[in-house]
Order: sequence, then structure tokens, then C-alpha cells
Amino acid sequence: MSVKGGIARLAEYERRRGSGLLRGDDVMPLPRHDVPPFPVDVYPAPLQQLVWETAESIGCPPDYIAVPMLSIAGTCIGASRVAQPKNDWVEGARIWTVVVARSGSGKTPAYKIARQPLDVIQHGFDEEWKREKRARAGGSEAEVEAPTSKEIFTTNSTVEALLELLAENRTGILYYVEEFSGFALSLNQYKGGRGSDKAVILSLWSGEPVRYARKSYRLSISNPFLCITGDIQPSRLTELANEFTLHDGFAQRFLVSFPDEVQSRASEAVVSEMSRRAWMDTCQYLIQKGEGAKESRPQKMEFSPSARERWMEWRSQHVAERNDPDLPDDLHSWYAKLDTYAIRLSLVLQCLREATGECRNLEIDEVAVSHAIRLVEYFKAHTGKVYSQLTLPLQSERVKRAVDWIQRHGGTVDTRDLQRANVVGVRRASEARQLILDIADHGYGVVSEGPRGALQITIVTPPDIPT
Repeated sequence: MSVKGGIARLAEYERRRGSGLLRGDDVMPLPRHDVPPFPVDVYPAPLQQLVWETAESIGCPPDYIAVPMLSIAGTCIGASRVAQPKNDWVEGARIWTVVVARSGSGKTPAYKIARQPLDVIQHGFDEEWKREKRARAGGSEAEVEAPTSKEIFTTNSTVEALLELLAENRTGILYYVEEFSGFALSLNQYKGGRGSDKAVILSLWSGEPVRYARKSYRLSISNPFLCITGDIQPSRLTELANEFTLHDGFAQRFLVSFPDEVQSRASEAVVSEMSRRAWMDTCQYLIQKGEGAKESRPQKMEFSPSARERWMEWRSQHVAERNDPDLPDDLHSWYAKLDTYAIRLSLVLQCLREATGECRNLEIDEVAVSHAIRLVEYFKAHTGKVYSQLTLPLQSERVKRAVDWIQRHGGTVDTRDLQRANVVGVRRASEARQLILDIADHGYGVVSEGPRGALQITIVTPPDIPT
């Protein structure tokens, strides 16, 4: 950041504070965290068209429809297939996603277009249930036992009700969470944090067998299949700071998308019937293929030799990132789950290519794996953006303490000074360098190269701001 840029940001900050828009103890927010757009071309051509048409029609980022489509596709595949990259590792298509977006930005209309095939399929299930109920009654007015209803998605469900749905619908369920923060914070809220709701949700991500006992009944599900998709407003992220930084693995099970908003505009564009039909046909194909599969014996799709080689190459790089001592502990937990998602996304993308006629392979090929890797890297970048927002209060307090120390020691220091004095816990050169960059990003200082060749920062205080 230049001296002029740092001063300008500080001047704007002081103006906002003076106008009462900020509290007196607030600090300058971090600059926007640049993230890549959703790689739409990982989808087969007909589905790419649906994504782009939706984005143009609504005036929203393509991520708003493309991300939930992954969870919806996973739901349609259900428990019928698993990916097997090597003999001792299998993964199903359980995809849990959440989109971070402002209210009114178009995320809900985009999701509704993505969910449209499930609406049609669910309507068919409901009509089938009504016909069967009438048939059981046989024209009699007497009460008869209602048939078991088939469900493919649900909303606003308690964990107990969700388990009942999973027990009755072994092929799989999509759970749509309209406000993710409410869902996350509600787990165990009536049990003082000592309940089992969160533990159950954690096990569902892995497809672990579930035994759920109550006084009046017991549930046993050998291979529960649940996909989740939802959204959260950026302003609500700080409510989840504890959840996202806890190491119980709950938040880390979600693929998070935090796309940059697009400028609102009036558009006469529409989503074509051809694109809607392509998505409908894709979902119906995947469901029909899975109806004949046995819950206990899903079809195993192995990685082709070239796909396995590509996966191992990427995984080696990914593991090296996870082992980097400078990677924050909280992000380490996220990265561990992305390792698994590379396999799950490979399965979903391979099945989508099959459903649209792009290929008919009985194994997962290198194309699917390469596209899955691109998706993982996309979500990795967006996770970093979310993490920067979640840790902002902690970073801000740390930055303020460091700035106070630097001001009491002449106003200019370099990385060696920070290390030597163990300022705010800094021990390594990389930590000292990051602290200096954080101070500059908050607008409190100007970075330069010191006389000893080390990175140096000079604090710019409000009195230096020209009026």
C-alpha cells in the first residue's frame, strides 16, 4: 500500500467514525479478498448454458446457481454410486454447500431454478402417495394406515425429523437451509451444548450408520444419505466465528462460496425451456439409475489409471499445503475435508457427464478428476475469504495492540524488531512479515524495505492526515 493510499483510507475511516457510522473502537476493515469465479465449464455444455442463462436473467453471479447444483446432483445420485480412487477408500456423492450472499442479490431465485427438477419429482411423489392412500381406503370412510411418503428434499427440519425422513427414504434427501447461521447455532441449543444433534449431523456427512433411540421408538439407518445446501448473509458471518473456528469439523464439512457481487441491471434475458429441460432430464436420469441400486451394495466407480495419477499428483501438492507451518490451524481443518471432496466431486461430475451423454464410462476418468480439482481450488480460495472475515475481530484487536507497541517504540520497526520483542506472540520471521502486512492492510502503516534488508513498517497516525 502506498503512503497516499494508506492516508486516504485512514481519512475515510475517520470521517465515518466522526459521522457515527462506526464505533470508536472499530478499526479499518481488511480490503476485499479477491476470489476466482465459479469455473462453469466443469459442467457439461447443456448445464453450462443453464448457469449462464440464469446469471444473465437474474443479474447475479453464476455461483448462485452453480454451487447448489452440486448438492442437488449429489442428491439425485444418492446412495446408488460411490467413487473408489483406491482399494481401501470409497466416497459417496454427499455434497454440502453454502453460499454467502447479501439479501436481495438474487441467490434465492437462482436456487429455485436449480431446485426445479426436485420440485417436479417431489410433486410426482406426492401424487403417488395420494393415489396409494385412496387405493388403501377402497372407498371406505374408515381410517386406514397412510402409506409411507417419499421425499427428496426438505426444509426447516429438526435433526430428529430429518432422521425419520432418512430412515424412510434410503436413497437420499436434500436439506435446504435458508439461513445457515440459524441452523448452525440451533444445534444442541436446548441441551446446553451437551446434546447429540451436532454429533448426528457430523456422522451424516460421512454416511456412518445411525442409531437414534427415544422412549417411544428407535431408528437404525445403515447408510444414511444427506446432501445440504443453503445460504448466509455476509453480515451474519461473525455470528458463526466460534463455529467456523472450532475443531469439531462441523463448519469444515461445508464447501463455501463467497462470490463477488455483480452490478444490478435490468435484463430482458430469460432462462430457456431447453436449458431447464436439460437439467430436468439430467436429474431424472440420475434418480432412475439409482432406483435399482441396493442400499447395501452401491455401484463402485473406480478411477482410471490416468485419473488416479492426476489425483495423486494434486493430492501430493495439497498435502504439502496442509503441512505448511504457516497455514493457520483453522484452515488446516478445512483443507483436510477438501481432500475428501476432491473424490466426491469427481463422482458427481462423472455422473453428470454420463447423464448428459458426454461419456458412458464405467469408471471415473481424468477429465472428471481434473474438473473436480478445479472446483476444490475454487472452494479453497473462497474458504480463505470467509476465514478472513471470521477472524477480522481477532486480527483487528491483534493489529491494534501491535500498532500501540510500535508507536511506543519510535513508530518504525522491521520484522527482526517484532521477533526479538515477541510482539503479540510473533516468533518466526514469517509471522512478523504477516503482521506487518496485516497492519498495512488495516490502513495503519506504510511498508518499505528497512536498512537491514528486512521488511519494515512505519505507522501513519490520524494527525498526519491532511485536512
